[in-house]
Amino acid sequence: MNELPTNFYINLIVNGYSQSVRYKVENLDNGKTYKNTESFLPYTFPSGNTPWKLGVGNFKITAYLNKFDFGFGKIDSKTVTFKINNCTANAGTLKATANSA
Repeated sequence: MNELPTNFYINLIVNGYSQSVRYKVENLDNGKTYKNTESFLPYTFPSGNTPWKLGVGNFKITAYLNKFDFGFGKIDSKTVTFKINNCTANAGTLKATANSA
């Protein structure tokens, strides 16, 4: 599994007033960093309903909530770390050991 399903995304849920969020996503395994700014709800990463293309591994994501559009006027932030594993399931190898009743 190199990519998650196309409907996978991070969604920032905001209580209160804001006009944008800046995301910084770091792959902790290879050191690559990805950034984007969302000025329209829903505040998602990746933006615009695009699929998660960062693969698997250990990630750290920081969301910076902003008072104004385009990532200006930082008012809060939150950092979360998570791991996405390779799927090692071996589907299709199950065999019946008894007749159905």
